[in-house]
Amino acid sequence: MHFFVSSDNSRKLTTQFNIEGDPLIWDDFAYATREELIPQVVEKTGGTALGLKADTYKDIEFNVTLTPLVQGKDNQLVHRLRAEATA
Repeated sequence: MHFFVSSDNSRKLTTQFNIEGDPLIWDDFAYATREELIPQVVEKTGGTALGLKADTYKDIEFNVTLTPLVQGKDNQLVHRLRAEATA
């Protein structure tokens, strides 16, 4: 699952997390899977009280930390020419 996170005073962040137990977890074509991007999946109860169909559900906590702008700018943005095609 990919996330694109931004705020006015922070650098943009593109990140991902992978689901623990996925048999294809280490087959990422870009080799981007790291242990830090595999949060623990916790089974919980009380789902019906939350409006879910089942009482048991799985929960993942994923914390995102943004870094501040550098001299008021996002110094990670890349402006490069992109290929363009017409049909």
